[in-house]
Amino acid sequence: MIDKFAVTIFTMIICLFMAMQVLVFGLSLLRQQQLDGICHKYALRMDKEGGLDQDAVAQMSQELEDAGFTVLSISATQQGVFGELMWLQVEAAWPAYRLLPELRPEEGDLLFAYNTEVFCRILVN
Repeated sequence: MIDKFAVTIFTMIICLFMAMQVLVFGLSLLRQQQLDGICHKYALRMDKEGGLDQDAVAQMSQELEDAGFTVLSISATQQGVFGELMWLQVEAAWPAYRLLPELRPEEGDLLFAYNTEVFCRILVN
């Protein structure tokens, strides 16, 4: 009887650990999707306007900070020339906890990156 109880407790601990790992992994995927959504909106704006000016970069930075990200760097083509490659690169961090093998949480930062390149299709006179 005590053997079944010990096996049940051990199994429950293992299941709890696996559930916590799935939860932590799932949250990081949701944060990556959130970052991608914000950055993609500005990549479309860059494609439409032929580049991102400093005001648009500041707006994107503010929107990322409002979403809880710490912006590490943003670099984008300010004004593209027709037929040339424009790029948008964003690096951000999200404060989060991760579960160590001893089942102890540790605070750290999850690092996220977004990179895209588009050809400029705007003729500038």
